[in-house]
Amino acid sequence: MHRLFTGMIKLVRLPHFPFAALILVYLLVGGLTYPVYGASWDEPEFYKYAAAVPYAYSIQAHLSGQFDIVKSFGPLPEAHKMYGPAYLLIGGMLVKQLTSVFQGSWYASWHLVNFLSFLVGIIFFYLLCLRWINKRAAFSATLLFSTQPVLWGHAFINPKDIPFMSFFLAAIYLGFWSIDKLGKADSLLSSFSRRAIQTFWIVLPAGIACGLLASIRILGPFAGLLIALYALLRYGRRSILSILVLGLIALLVDYLTWPYLWVHPIRNYLDVLKYMVDNPVILSVLFQGTFYFSNNLPFTYFPVTLFISFTEVVWPLFFIGLAVILWKKSFKQMEWQSLLWMFLWFFLPFCYVVIMRPALYDGLRHFIFILPPIFIFAGLAIERLFIWIRRTWLRFLLVALLVFPGIYGILRLYPYEYTYYNVFIGGTGSAFRRFETDFWLTCYKEAMQEIQRARPEAKTVYVFRNAELASEYASTGLNVVDLRSFRDQVPEGGIMLFTTRFDDDLNVHYNDPLLLSVGREGADFCIVREAGK
Repeated sequence: MHRLFTGMIKLVRLPHFPFAALILVYLLVGGLTYPVYGASWDEPEFYKYAAAVPYAYSIQAHLSGQFDIVKSFGPLPEAHKMYGPAYLLIGGMLVKQLTSVFQGSWYASWHLVNFLSFLVGIIFFYLLCLRWINKRAAFSATLLFSTQPVLWGHAFINPKDIPFMSFFLAAIYLGFWSIDKLGKADSLLSSFSRRAIQTFWIVLPAGIACGLLASIRILGPFAGLLIALYALLRYGRRSILSILVLGLIALLVDYLTWPYLWVHPIRNYLDVLKYMVDNPVILSVLFQGTFYFSNNLPFTYFPVTLFISFTEVVWPLFFIGLAVILWKKSFKQMEWQSLLWMFLWFFLPFCYVVIMRPALYDGLRHFIFILPPIFIFAGLAIERLFIWIRRTWLRFLLVALLVFPGIYGILRLYPYEYTYYNVFIGGTGSAFRRFETDFWLTCYKEAMQEIQRARPEAKTVYVFRNAELASEYASTGLNVVDLRSFRDQVPEGGIMLFTTRFDDDLNVHYNDPLLLSVGREGADFCIVREAGK
């Protein structure tokens, strides 16, 4: 017993034990809660794409003489080919195993894999923080970052933007690490061939990460640009070989994991770039109580969305962190080259969105990848506060106060955490009908469950928007049909399901009796009505 106790004491005293314990807690929480989350609007077709991608790597298909690369793009080939499938390839293999072992649903398995990708991002976020701040502050910043309700919610239901953010963090960390390792080496004593071999093995992980990142979204090369600029600024001409080798590895990985590039690599890549810049998807977006087209939003859309989507302490800490950087830089107390590119990681895309005003929708989800620097700067502020606050119990109290709003928001909005808005606009309830809430229709799962509980005799549910998504949760014998095909022909007592996105529930059958609603904190995400006479 004494040896066990001594061993536990040694374990607790390990330098990074608190962070390791945090990841284990997240694994436990995520493992218990992931089945509850409903499928999001984009998931069904996107996961069908994931199921189709392995066809491109089938030796049998290639040898058959009838190989057709289009089959690997899934049911929406024109849209899916524009998205690199690297994450889908990796995640799909894990999902296949999870579904087979636990006999769970397809969506639940994907939600768990998506959450695991979020945990990978948290690990690399923590490692990045350690470049500039001590372990306590890095842990606190990681805790603040990982308990943001908007990120926690997306972590399960978003197979596009959360994995991209995590791979971006991995690419930046591994890129900076490899550049530093090679830049500090005494390369003058080695022949060029030995230097090239050494360089290849050291930058290989970063090159793979950058290649996979580019094969998830077209913005992936932005990480490579940040790494290259850091290398040139910090180590000058000595870093050119490292940059070239890293870039070649990334290009090869990107090509191998993106079948659309196999036929015409350069032309198809440029087609994807043009497609993403022009963004042909135009949706109606609710912002400050008014509906706008996504290509004609006010320039305030993105700044305001950023401001109201995080817990109240984040932005004050961010600006304190900026002040700390300026103070430390003036006294040459900080390795500022890499931190400069951390700031540009956030600032350049932010300026692009505000100035160029590309088509945007779904809140800030397309730019989740630029959020980590905000919390790294917050970590610098926390480190400074720890210097002023000497007592350990006061530091614990400070961190508890900083993360409490996020944890409380996660608990009270579960499983719709991504609908979070802070108290600056009165919370999610006050944001209802003013800003987007459950824009991905994840409420359909709970709504269908409540319908079947309240009306077990029901044979048909009429769904106004995306009936296919709702049908995923229909029990045997319950038909789900598109309400728009019936309109005024719904029989008396017919059950109708509406999303409050686009104010659908206020525009169609709005005078019919309310059966039930699904939402949180006074915000209704789904409305269910019974057709009257």
